[in-house]
Amino acid sequence: MRVTLFHNPGAGKKGHGKDEILAALKLADHKVRYVSTKSDKFKSEIEKVEADFIVAAGGDGTIAEIIARLGNRKLPIGILPLGTANNIARSLAIAGEPQILVETWNIERTRRLDIGHIEGPDGTAHFVEAVGIGIVPQMLLKAAKQAKEKGALNLQKGRELLRKITKDAKPLDLDIMVDGKKLDGEWLGAEALNIPYTGPGLPLASKADMTDGMLDLICFEKADRDKLSDWFETPAEGPPPGTTRRGKMISFSWRNAPYRVDDEAHKATDEGQTITLTCDEQPVLVIESPIEVEKKKSEAA
Repeated sequence: MRVTLFHNPGAGKKGHGKDEILAALKLADHKVRYVSTKSDKFKSEIEKVEADFIVAAGGDGTIAEIIARLGNRKLPIGILPLGTANNIARSLAIAGEPQILVETWNIERTRRLDIGHIEGPDGTAHFVEAVGIGIVPQMLLKAAKQAKEKGALNLQKGRELLRKITKDAKPLDLDIMVDGKKLDGEWLGAEALNIPYTGPGLPLASKADMTDGMLDLICFEKADRDKLSDWFETPAEGPPPGTTRRGKMISFSWRNAPYRVDDEAHKATDEGQTITLTCDEQPVLVIESPIEVEKKKSEAA
């Protein structure tokens, strides 16, 4: 089959480079066209792909950009997670070495993945993971100024930063609307999620349905400061403390607080800002993982 591989050459560990991934795809009997996400032709190539399916290989930032920019959303997407958190792949139950994953793909077996849509004063944009205000964006900004650790150490570092930020955080000047209804509270942060996992591998919306055209909102309350700080240390033990909602339309209005779109964080400004978040009508199609395929077989038996 004809496949276009979109790959971040700076992602992953030894054995996950361009040559190794190309070899894996050729062993699976695919005719491959390679495009680096760092190249000048990336944007034009992703908008007009001529292939039977595409492969997105990289960390969460790379995979989110490929998915969000894909011009033909009817093309199946094979995901090769090469990052540290791999939140998108985790949410889709995709894990494993590239040479193993590519030989399990069947482009007839796909699952839907909604794409988030942002509308604001600067125009429109898309997101795959989450949009947030407050403590998570602040963590991303601080982490960007420090040396990046490898593997699990990087996740541990991110969670420790969140603990410290949460302990010192002040309530935000933030208004939140969910499907036209205002949500009142003293918030340290808020995250509108399209998938279950975000940040340093945190299940902030473990029950999120990535196919229902809705976003999952979690708001961190001042009163839950200590509980939230503790949860960042042991997130696998239960759901995070906070106020949760699910809605088709979520809006944030704020000032003097950092915000983020997926893994791109922006500093706080005095200027008031408002954004509205929804899901696009047309999702993308992700090739199912072996885990999902086996799960469906078990349920059908």
